[in-house]
Amino acid sequence: PPSSPGRAEIMIAESPPSYHPSFWVSADYLFGRINGPANNIPFLTTAPIGTPRERAGVRFDPNTYTLFGANLSDQNGFNEDPRAGFRVMTGFAIASNLALEAGFWMLESRSTTYFAESDGSTILARPFTNSTNQAEQSLLVAYPGVSSGSIDLSISSSAFYSGHVHVSETFLDRGWVKVDSLLGYRYYRYDTGVLISQSINPLEPEFVPGTKIETRDDIVARNQFHGAEIGLRTRLEWDSLSLSLLAKVAGGNLRREVRIAGSQTVTVPGQNPTTSPAGFYALGSNSGVHVGNDFTAVPEFGATLAWRFSPNFNVRVGYTLTQLGQTTSATRVIETVIDPGLLPPAEREAIRGDRPRVLLLKDDIWVQSLNLGAEFVW
Repeated sequence: PPSSPGRAEIMIAESPPSYHPSFWVSADYLFGRINGPANNIPFLTTAPIGTPRERAGVRFDPNTYTLFGANLSDQNGFNEDPRAGFRVMTGFAIASNLALEAGFWMLESRSTTYFAESDGSTILARPFTNSTNQAEQSLLVAYPGVSSGSIDLSISSSAFYSGHVHVSETFLDRGWVKVDSLLGYRYYRYDTGVLISQSINPLEPEFVPGTKIETRDDIVARNQFHGAEIGLRTRLEWDSLSLSLLAKVAGGNLRREVRIAGSQTVTVPGQNPTTSPAGFYALGSNSGVHVGNDFTAVPEFGATLAWRFSPNFNVRVGYTLTQLGQTTSATRVIETVIDPGLLPPAEREAIRGDRPRVLLLKDDIWVQSLNLGAEFVW
């Protein structure tokens, strides 16, 4: 009824309508970076002409210069190079305060390569430590009067994949603030690889002219995570703007699988090629498939600022940080302490030494990404 003259009227402000879409789908462009372990292996070295053969390209010699590997900033920082990617997510309400959500995202692969060749007028070497006497030595790919040759090196970091399925429950809703709990499943995968191919043409008189020795090392490290995930998501709204804050952690099994394979083919003019199942880093003592499993926790944090352009369309920008622990990488499983007696043409059955070993070192990797995208709601 109308208020009487002189009677005060109390007005109670209502909360703004809550954000409760029945179905939504979003797509984002990602610009990210993966911070992984540094590589400390000098894969390829050189030295000035005139360096004695026994010192050419060996580690810790003042005349040795690293051509590829050992943290050279222009060749081993590919883990930290920017990567493009995408993320898609969808969800639908299954009750007034419950929803089922799913998502997938990835960052593209990266690699760095290096190729070198010499007609024997310059030195190319692959340094190692002799396990029998701890002396620093090198395998000479090219050396004046000894050999000519070439080497092709590649270190790769695969695409980083992640997927999830969640049930979300809204347990606090004040219109301007909404808090959801999350419970579900999380998957991650990240692989790295090292591939080295070399070709040596011996020039010394004890070799038949035209002899070619081709060696290959192929090392792959795969990391797969499966686990349960819990978390909280807070959404703050002000007019057409909203800020979503995400904190969650997954716990589960991280499976590390390392595949090490090598080969050497010797081709002598007029004879059939002979092949040995060993390379330089991949020898009989460490070749094969090696698997490790560990429980690990994977935290993730994120923030997203969105603008409601229309009742059914939002544009947004955000940041996400993820840590994946207990991982291994291809450069971290290589041991450069080598028993020269295992180098080809040694036969696997005759092996007596145990170096190189499989290191299976564990490291943390950090994945950061900025996202720019859109969300459609109904």
